[in-house]
Amino acid sequence: MLSIFRWSLRITIAIILLFAIIIFSSYFLVIRSIPDYNANYELKGLREELLIIRDSSNVPHIISENDNDAFFGLGFVHAQDR
Repeated sequence: MLSIFRWSLRITIAIILLFAIIIFSSYFLVIRSIPDYNANYELKGLREELLIIRDSSNVPHIISENDNDAFFGLGFVHAQDR
């Protein structure tokens, strides 16, 4: 009877550890995939200054002097939100 209790205790501890590892790794992967919206980037290929402002709902607003830079910023925002 004592050996049955020991095996069931070992299996229970193993299941608890497995769930803890799964929860920790899931949390790590989710946190790592969220981009930093407050970061400043210096990108090559822009003619003039490009400003991307996000409001409280993280909706991007792209401010640029010309269309090519605005389209570049739009592509950057799409890539960042993937």
